[in-house]
Amino acid sequence: MADSLNRVGRRDSAHALMGGRLRSARSRGDRAEIAALARVEGTMWVVYGGARRAEPLLREAIAQARAVHDSTTLAAGTRWLAVTLGELGRQHEAARRWREFLALAAALGDTAGRGIAHMGLAYQALIAGDPAAARDGYVRAVRLLGDTPDRGTLFVALTGLGRAWSDLGEFERARACFARVDGEARRLGIRWHEAKAQNNLGSLEFMLGDPGRAVGHFERAHELERAEGARGWITPAMNLALAQRHLRRLDEAAATLETVLAACRQGGFADLEGKALARLATTRLDQGRSREAGELYRRALALGPAMESPARGDAILGLADVVERESGPAAALAALEREAGTAEATRRGTRLPAVVASTVEARRGRLLLALGRPRAALDRLARAERDLAELGVAGRRVGPLTSLARCRRALGQPDSALAALERAAVIWEQERRVPQDPEWREARGTQARELYTELVGLLLEYPRTLPRGERARRAFDQVQRFKARTLRERMLDPGRTLAGDAPRGEPPVALDRIQRETLAADEVLLDAFCGQDTSYLFAVSRGECLVAGLPGARALATRVGLYRDLLTAP
Repeated sequence: MADSLNRVGRRDSAHALMGGRLRSARSRGDRAEIAALARVEGTMWVVYGGARRAEPLLREAIAQARAVHDSTTLAAGTRWLAVTLGELGRQHEAARRWREFLALAAALGDTAGRGIAHMGLAYQALIAGDPAAARDGYVRAVRLLGDTPDRGTLFVALTGLGRAWSDLGEFERARACFARVDGEARRLGIRWHEAKAQNNLGSLEFMLGDPGRAVGHFERAHELERAEGARGWITPAMNLALAQRHLRRLDEAAATLETVLAACRQGGFADLEGKALARLATTRLDQGRSREAGELYRRALALGPAMESPARGDAILGLADVVERESGPAAALAALEREAGTAEATRRGTRLPAVVASTVEARRGRLLLALGRPRAALDRLARAERDLAELGVAGRRVGPLTSLARCRRALGQPDSALAALERAAVIWEQERRVPQDPEWREARGTQARELYTELVGLLLEYPRTLPRGERARRAFDQVQRFKARTLRERMLDPGRTLAGDAPRGEPPVALDRIQRETLAADEVLLDAFCGQDTSYLFAVSRGECLVAGLPGARALATRVGLYRDLLTAP
């Protein structure tokens, strides 16, 4: 009866019914019935978002089941207590209970129970930052659960396996896991698992650079989860807030996250609270409220192992940004070392996933470079770039390679610096995948401007054995490669990818051709390239190419905005 009331959304009535029966059993001293009823009542609470209410009930069920030698109820109570402890952020206790449940399921000959236990232990490994162990656990779980009639449990294992593959950089394998869940859940009409699959597909698309497609998945997931209630709607809501922030709808994003935080505190969802705090902090930073952002990041990191590892990485990097703005790179580096030191992180059970750890390592390198320690920075950046290459995350290598080049240049090694920048340019140009959303195509081009600003500056100075005009020609041609690539991306229809290999010969618009075929004798072409901190203006005539350095976008934004206002509304 209680299950039927739950299924139709009458949870208050279900709890009232179970509470009355449990009080009656306690008054009679019927231990077997107390064990069974407390287990059911506790399970209902944890499934529908009441972990704090669930814990004492499940502990009571376990004690009474042990007293009457009820192995089945003891196993079920142990399983759900492990889930409850995990949701309350007490991960070490949760892992111990999952190991107890595995032994109980094995003693009962419960194959599905063993699969669920492996799944629980795999999840503990995943949030502790050990995706390889998580993958192995989930593979065992999927194998054991393959024939179970409870397809929902198999879907949970497949979802976890997809997350583990994603953290290991095996993105197509991750997509296959999520798509399998989505397809089977939709066919069977299991809306809850369809929602989870849609959210995970959206997260994967967002990470791989297609936020336009990701938003569609998030909206569908949020719609499905809201209909189900409980805590499930929180994750897609946070993802929607992420999309709102990137669309510069900052007030909407902050309001969404404040609602999520209130729900996390009320429900005791420590694992989700850390992620919500970190995302709200980033939104406050975008709003120019850096002091508030720093406090939010610190609150998130103070949650310790209760906070999921990827969100911890975001908080560590965000706090470093805030501290650098307020107190400089030395203080930022100290904060980074304090929160992400390998030995300390291992001791606390807060190791980061490989991709996140490599990104943090690159950030260390950039801070060391800002402190005038290019040799120490070089080691960090080279390690980060090498690890990202091994993980197959091509796009993330561009930033470390650009900073690596700055180190080489500071150490008086311009040839090595140029080689690093040209390698980064090749990586950026060879990425055939392009975001479908036009705004995100623009954002991807913006990310590459730092690389090309550095490359153009170096080509204008080195090698000094080349005449100044030849150095200007090489720099101009590199700028045209960047502009041609971003223009081609803007012209693509949604869903299309760039065909062929990256152009490494003559650029589509080369200086020699412009001078020879395009310009008249009395004409001059002015071509600007604007980076964040430095811009370049090329002046090209038939016989000459001159270059002038100008302030970057940060300094020019106000002036350019005023000029546009004067033109549009004189």
